[in-house]
Amino acid sequence: MKKNGIRNLYNTILDTSFLIRYGYYDVNMKKVESKYVDNEDLEDYYGNPENFYLKLLSLQDLYKLLETEDLRIFFDFENVKHNVDTEPIYFNIPKSNYVRREYKMPNLYSYLHLCFFMEDNKEEFISIFENNVQSTSKYFNELEFNFKFTKKIEQRLLFGGNNILSLDLSNFYHTLYTHSIPWVIHGKQNSKLNRSGGFANNLDSLIQKCQYGETHGIPTGSITSKLIAELYMCYIDKKLMEKGYKYARYVDDIKYPFVTNSEKENFLMEFNSICREHNLILNDKKTEVHTFPYKNNMQKVEIFSYFDNLNNKSKINQWKNKINDFVDFCLSEEVNGNKGAIKCIYSVIMNTFKYSKLSTKMINNILITREKTTGYNLYEKFLDTSLKDSRLTNKFITFTEQLIELEVDKEKLKSIVRRYFNENRDIYRKNLKYYISNGWNQEVYQILLYCVIFDEEKLLKKDLLNLILQNDLDDYSKCLSIIFWIKKGYSIKDLLNLLEKQLKEVHSKYNDNKSVRMQEKYWLMRYFIYYLNKKGIIEESALRNHYNDNNINKDNNSNVKSELNMKYVLQNDSQKKAYVNKINDFYKLLLDKDVALIQIDNKEKLFEFL
Repeated sequence: MKKNGIRNLYNTILDTSFLIRYGYYDVNMKKVESKYVDNEDLEDYYGNPENFYLKLLSLQDLYKLLETEDLRIFFDFENVKHNVDTEPIYFNIPKSNYVRREYKMPNLYSYLHLCFFMEDNKEEFISIFENNVQSTSKYFNELEFNFKFTKKIEQRLLFGGNNILSLDLSNFYHTLYTHSIPWVIHGKQNSKLNRSGGFANNLDSLIQKCQYGETHGIPTGSITSKLIAELYMCYIDKKLMEKGYKYARYVDDIKYPFVTNSEKENFLMEFNSICREHNLILNDKKTEVHTFPYKNNMQKVEIFSYFDNLNNKSKINQWKNKINDFVDFCLSEEVNGNKGAIKCIYSVIMNTFKYSKLSTKMINNILITREKTTGYNLYEKFLDTSLKDSRLTNKFITFTEQLIELEVDKEKLKSIVRRYFNENRDIYRKNLKYYISNGWNQEVYQILLYCVIFDEEKLLKKDLLNLILQNDLDDYSKCLSIIFWIKKGYSIKDLLNLLEKQLKEVHSKYNDNKSVRMQEKYWLMRYFIYYLNKKGIIEESALRNHYNDNNINKDNNSNVKSELNMKYVLQNDSQKKAYVNKINDFYKLLLDKDVALIQIDNKEKLFEFL
């Protein structure tokens, strides 16, 4: 690929509007960037993020605000430390059966500041990326710089040796020490002599701002984290390249080709030395040596060609049996080490339908029609499969949306989901309580999301919603619980009492003389409550009754001192430093400009997303 093509890629990615529109939830480009992509066409230009449903969490409104408002006025770029620390949203997903991977989704205020900084300093990123020859992750899997493209680069980098040393860093994103960013760029001693100002120190400070001052780890989940991690590892590459080593690297996974054991030992010694210098830890459990001819790396060819012998002339039962066997085949491949096989289920079947030009009637007969005797239904099997692995949530929803585009009856799909939950109600209520008690974010989020999207109203009773709102879970699950509470028509009075109590309790854990609420935990849920109030979904009269029933006093500015009163929460406090109040001004502007961070409707219908 021509060098200017790579530069164009970086110029696109390292742009604040891109980082807001697609970077926060890390959605890969499929086509060239366009300024005129709306929510309905997002998937044509971009895929779906792995873990978040964009129609509910899209930041398109914030992107549009960037075009009309100068949002830089809310930040101090001269002295980066004169900006507030903010709490991220902690959201964990399953990595394996009982091991969790934690995401840290930054407060949008701090995230936007980081985006502006990265755009202003994009040459610092681009120059190191362009000059690096060892990395296959520096293209971020965007556009034509995909897996096939980077695999060819990796193969050339591994020419020569008949053995490959494979190693990676232990828990890289979560253990990366932010102060080691200046170390790796300028050298440890030089950095310790100059701890303030400049690109590397400011980047260190901004990462800390995104995680309430923590220096341990970097926020994971957004493309900014990938950019920072790649920058960091490119400097590690530079040190190893200066010593004459040739290898292939994908983020922190390194493959080093060698012939003799002394070559391997020398490389390991040098790499370990660099790791110690920068507080990085080598993952001993994943340090392996592979000898030529190399073991099959579990290709997906058999998965992608599974339906080659079927077409639109094949019988319905042939399709049904083949699809049923295909799901089981993908699951067994995943168990046998073919990573990602399970994620192919939905996309391969959908692409097969489209390629085979199956009619809507035929798809209905294959997926929707139940067997008379067994009651078996393939769409229900896809739903059940996704619920067994919450990482498949978006795959299943996208599959459903594509079926609707092929004119499969939306209401029939919804009714299948509702029937499934009705027949398995006790199981999923028990499961949900288990997920809540263990703080398993994605599993709770998945069930809530399905209930909202498919209009499933019987599974979640008031006691379960109470449990979610009272427990220490993520903002997304809490916002979905609020949506469902309102959809069900439960008492707004009870909801407001619940929210007041929880937000008051959370705020009490911070230093009230220094912090403001929008930098604290549950900033997104707060914003959502204020947005619902502004849109009249939580009516002002309900809030007034809440204030009166709870005898909540007013402050010196005649604002009721309630956690639910946006005028009280977002007002400037003269006793706090001027820059602390800027985050309130930022969120006030977003509310004034009708910026939805959690969408409340799709095509003007309240809480309807399919």
